[in-house]
Amino acid sequence: MFALGRDRRDTIPVMENRFADRTLDELYKACQRRAATLLREGGAAVEAAQRERLDRDTAFLLLAVASRIHSGLPGASVLRRDLEMRPGAIAETFSGAHAAMAREPRYTVLVHASEYVLGGRAENWRRDARVDGERVYDLALGSDEGLHRVLQALEAIKVAGQ
Repeated sequence: MFALGRDRRDTIPVMENRFADRTLDELYKACQRRAATLLREGGAAVEAAQRERLDRDTAFLLLAVASRIHSGLPGASVLRRDLEMRPGAIAETFSGAHAAMAREPRYTVLVHASEYVLGGRAENWRRDARVDGERVYDLALGSDEGLHRVLQALEAIKVAGQ
């Protein structure tokens, strides 16, 4: 199930998204195919029902891609607003932004590594699995050392499955 919104608390459930469990590579290929379809059909007369199905399916594809690439880092306008409200908080504001930016590459590595090992089960594993009692998602994004521990857990899963 996919939803619209900034986080899971303000989401609107929608019907099952066929792209939800795709790896980043599969999403990339789906986006490439969809772009080709839209460019090819853009000039042709397309039946309204067919266009509606294509539009809805494209929306689901976009939701799946967006949820996978969103870093959670506030945009420049949000940072400026925070600074306008608290002008003396430059160090605090930008230190927080730096911490969020440091999490993004860890997230990317976590996604790629878990998809390599677990394929379509990776998203659920990232959400639910624990290493030494800590959620793998929190552990991996929290520090480079935590990410390394999660990668070691993935390696153990891969070795055990061979």
